[in-house]
Amino acid sequence: MGARSLILDAYATDSEGKRYNIEAEKSENRAEPHRARYHLSALDVENSKTCTDFDQLPTTYIIFITEDDIFDANKPIYHVDRIIREIDEEFRDGEHIIYLNASYKNKNSELGKLLHDFMCSDPKDMVLPEISECAYEWKNTKKGVDSMCAEVEKYATEKAQIAAEKAEMKKATEIALNLLKSGQTVTFTSKITKLALEFVKQLAIDNNIAYTM
Repeated sequence: MGARSLILDAYATDSEGKRYNIEAEKSENRAEPHRARYHLSALDVENSKTCTDFDQLPTTYIIFITEDDIFDANKPIYHVDRIIREIDEEFRDGEHIIYLNASYKNKNSELGKLLHDFMCSDPKDMVLPEISECAYEWKNTKKGVDSMCAEVEKYATEKAQIAAEKAEMKKATEIALNLLKSGQTVTFTSKITKLALEFVKQLAIDNNIAYTM
């Protein structure tokens, strides 16, 4: 997805056309803010292919389910939205970031129960019947196990692909930095490395390199 290949954990569209990218994260570093920014950008690039105008871009949600409480506030859920500071109102651009804290311990709420079940490996320990029954089928019936094996194989293939793409991206970024430092333009660097123009420009800015387009 996008200029840099992006494989999503889960991607869904509801009846109103809203798009949801759900990511399960075991490491705090992988759910850091710039990752959310990149996912939103990639979704916009993908969605813009079927839109004739900006106001047709769908509402998008990036939902990170994190193993740890990355904000250390003991909340089950964190909503991240853009705010117009001077008037303290939401900037309604249709982009939303949500973090779900899977380490939250409170089974008195529906969200708390869902987070509890998400961290359970044994369906018998789950509290929501719908989740428990589904997990049991996937783990303990032939149909479920066969489907799971196929998904695991697919996941392993995708992970190998991601690793190869990351190595390629790292190499291209190093080449781009060297070209920019030698005085090459952003356009030339983008063409040689096949990196997006805006990415190369931001690379120069982030590394305090004077650049020309």
